Amino acid sequence: MFTAIPEKLIIVSDSMSAAGMPDGTYQLNHQDVTVKDGCATLADGTLAGSTTNVYESMLRLIHYGIPASVAITAATESAARAAGVQKKFGMFKKGRNADLLMLDLDYQLEKVWISGELFHDAAEEA
Repeated sequence: MFTAIPEKLIIVSDSMSAAGMPDGTYQLNHQDVTVKDGCATLADGTLAGSTTNVYESMLRLIHYGIPASVAITAATESAARAAGVQKKFGMFKKGRNADLLMLDLDYQLEKVWISGELFHDAAEEA
């Protein structure tokens, strides 16, 4: 599918607020959610949502052999177009929201900007 019609494919996630967090207990709609080994569950064992975000899904696609350009477009431009927000999101272009990820040559996260403000700098954590 990714090679047959790459412009039609998107990456989505139903990730919850504990996405990217270590194992532990978190809140989701006033309910305790336990995250263990990347799996988020309620007390009764019901899945509470994903802890995988779009960036991690994009990395997995690249790891599985999908061309990086296709995976990146599926996570950005195509996803914004499918959501109907392509005039504000999905591309690095004048007049659009400045929500950006800066990756190194191995696609590892270096910096994150949200609305034009530096939010995360991996170099500062090293």
